[in-house]
Amino acid sequence: MKYLLCRPRGGVNDALNQIESCWRYAEIHNRVLVIDTEYLVNTGISVEFSTLFTPLECNQNVTFKLTSTLLENLNKLNTYPNSCKGRLDKYKTRWDAEYLRLVDSDTGVQLTFDFNINYVEELLVHDQFGGGHIGINCLARLKLTDKFRHDVLYRLAPLIGKKYLAVHVRHTDYQTDYKRFFSEIYDKSINKSLLICTDSIDVISFASVFFDHSEVINLGNPPDTKGISLVTFSAFHSDDVQRYNLMVEAISDLIGMATSSEIIFSSLLAGTFSNASDKLADLAPYAETVRNNPSLNIGINGFSGFALLADQLRNNPVIISQLLDN
Repeated sequence: MKYLLCRPRGGVNDALNQIESCWRYAEIHNRVLVIDTEYLVNTGISVEFSTLFTPLECNQNVTFKLTSTLLENLNKLNTYPNSCKGRLDKYKTRWDAEYLRLVDSDTGVQLTFDFNINYVEELLVHDQFGGGHIGINCLARLKLTDKFRHDVLYRLAPLIGKKYLAVHVRHTDYQTDYKRFFSEIYDKSINKSLLICTDSIDVISFASVFFDHSEVINLGNPPDTKGISLVTFSAFHSDDVQRYNLMVEAISDLIGMATSSEIIFSSLLAGTFSNASDKLADLAPYAETVRNNPSLNIGINGFSGFALLADQLRNNPVIISQLLDN
């Protein structure tokens, strides 16, 4: 039996895209896919995948949990990249500005493989981030676990029976001129219910006062990350309970946006990245890359991948029903 260990990084959309890429490869090349969203917990899905999701169809070739027994067995296998062999619970990552990839901190080897090659090694390791448009296909394979579904539906309760606009603003690591953006949509929001989905407590505080002729709704209160992303905050400043609650809020926002009458997007500012990231060794080179390349394609055509994932989900209501089905 051959295996593929997928450790997805980045935000929720990034993580789902990485999982879907690995899932497709595993299907084509008859490998068992192991999804591990807890190693270093530095991912948009920083909770054990099996706590949140279950496969829509029974599949013996996919596991949503890396158990200690399975880890021990995988550590014995011939592995690509070879630098990971026997070190699956020990290697650390760093950002490589030249390759724009995560590499093994000790060896500098990229922590991935060529998806166009059918490898002979018993185990492949993919530990990367990166967004795209196939995260929705990953969601199409899943439904929420009973407890997670219950908690998400509880958060969604204020939206039941309402017609509302959804607004998404990302303003932690990547920056948005949200005050100008809110001014542009003010007239459109008058006398309407307005769902504010954001990673920034400052945005929520401002919106609750600014939209004085709207019913402002938010499904959670993001922590004050002081300019670092929710992913990084979850990894370095949260415990397991907080990480789980952040996932409840994230999926609630995702479904809340997807069931709105319209999603209004705010664009990210090219070349602008929070200074807070400079304090973190792993993120400082990435932040510098963004700042030094104002023409760099941030997100997906300048928009948050999370917001565009919500838009895809909005256009596929059958997937929403499937995710929330008992």
